[in-house]
Amino acid sequence: MNAYQYFKHLSMVPGWAAQTRKVRWLAARYYAGVDTLDQLLEMAEPQFVGRGHWRQPILTETQVDCIIQSVKE
Repeated sequence: MNAYQYFKHLSMVPGWAAQTRKVRWLAARYYAGVDTLDQLLEMAEPQFVGRGHWRQPILTETQVDCIIQSVKE
């Protein structure tokens, strides 16, 4: 399946449908192999944007754990 097909599937699964669109889309990209595990883990880290400013992480560590655990099940 490609990332879009995974996203559509996750949008219909009860537990995943409750997640935000962003989380479902990033999970779908990971499941489809578009993003690597390292990229997924980086999304839970603050991003340096310059001059001492940091951008909040895209995902929480809990969300990343949820995505990774779903693959193992």
